[in-house]
Amino acid sequence: MNHEFAYQCPHCGETIRISDDVMGEVVDCPVCETPFKVDIPSARPADPSRVNGDTPGLDRPDRAEGELKVAHPAMFRTHPFWFLGYWGLVVLGFAAVVLAILNYDVISQSFQMIAGGILLLTGLVALGIWWLQTRHTTLTVTTKRTILRKGIIAKNTTEVQHDDVRNIQVEQNMYQRIVGVGDLAVSSSGQDGLEINVDGIPHPDEVAEIIRDLQ
Repeated sequence: MNHEFAYQCPHCGETIRISDDVMGEVVDCPVCETPFKVDIPSARPADPSRVNGDTPGLDRPDRAEGELKVAHPAMFRTHPFWFLGYWGLVVLGFAAVVLAILNYDVISQSFQMIAGGILLLTGLVALGIWWLQTRHTTLTVTTKRTILRKGIIAKNTTEVQHDDVRNIQVEQNMYQRIVGVGDLAVSSSGQDGLEINVDGIPHPDEVAEIIRDLQ
């Protein structure tokens, strides 16, 4: 029978439950989704019942870190023409399918059905993929660091500690300022390039101000 032990993630500091059958292996933290190796304990592990503050009075110095801002790229406000264009394909395709059903000409009906189905499917697939990409691009600002997670299947996580931030860039054209979106980039003192670079974030100036206040 497998037993669970409480381990502290070396990346995010959260205490998580680990089964004894993965001792010595690399696992993904369920909180920050960053992989780490589960070392075989040389002392008595923590009580699993004391996970995530279940037990009152538990000493948790890592509680000092908390989420201040979580944002995903906006779809419509970032690319309104693409957004309306994809929905236009959906509407046109649906209308063509409906008209094909009402059409009694077999040849014309078949053509309209195929054309409408292609338009409808193209619009829905494009919107679905785009939506998944935005939902799986997450910018998180905590009290200690800024984290950018990307990827639907293969995930990529980049983080910059607030103490190491060297440069914060916010880019907005006139349209972006009106609708309240923009591009945000953050780099640390140990890197030459921009480690965190994300487009279409709502209110990027507010996110940048939070990071500056924590430097």
